[in-house]
Amino acid sequence: NMGEDWSVPTEVQYQELIDNTPSEWVDNYNNTGVSGRLFTGTNGNTLFLPAVGIAFDNMIFMSYSGSYWTASLNQEYAFKSYNLYIIGGEGEDLDIYSIDRFIGFPIRGVKNAK
Repeated sequence: NMGEDWSVPTEVQYQELIDNTPSEWVDNYNNTGVSGRLFTGTNGNTLFLPAVGIAFDNMIFMSYSGSYWTASLNQEYAFKSYNLYIIGGEGEDLDIYSIDRFIGFPIRGVKNAK
């Protein structure tokens, strides 16, 4: 759907982002009222991942959390995939987890280098 120039990041790519790019939780990104994680590269380029919330088991958690699917399946458990999990506020966290694939998380496409 995104076109051949785009792909879904892998678990390895998200881990590289976490390990190599400083980030901070932002409560009001560019005065939009949207919270999320802001990554800033050494070249000054930024990537903002909004806290899109999490819907699970008839509950919706908004404002301070969100998950983004990776393109990586968990090879040990066929029904699980990896996701990037962000949470702000008191329990701030940024990590990659494996979770059941039936849960509806968004994806954040990346444009492939030419």
